[in-house]
Amino acid sequence: MVKVYEAMRFDTLQIRLNFLGQALSVTFDGADARRKASFTTSNRFVQDALEHDPRFGSLYVLARKYAEENTEKAEAAAKAPRKIAKVKTVNDALRFFTEAGYSPQGEEDLSSLCEKANVEFPNLKR
Repeated sequence: MVKVYEAMRFDTLQIRLNFLGQALSVTFDGADARRKASFTTSNRFVQDALEHDPRFGSLYVLARKYAEENTEKAEAAAKAPRKIAKVKTVNDALRFFTEAGYSPQGEEDLSSLCEKANVEFPNLKR
């Protein structure tokens, strides 16, 4: 989750945090006549450090949260097998895996190689 924090009264603000033995430096910037200085992060550790700091709520506040829907969709798409339409025969499939760096021994290896390489051959005729 992406969170945007805004400084309450400053055009720029740099704070140092100590959280769980780690020293962090955070800079709120980007202020102009219409916007407050802000800091954006998706790092959970930095978010926890900012929200557990005693200055949270007085020097800076959490302005917005964004769910990472695009990231979730990209992960789901990456898990779905890639469809290779140009492969139509067993020999084409064996050639595809050989060119990809695999060592297929025969037709019996195709299903395990498809899972390993995360590919699918919709036009394959066996």
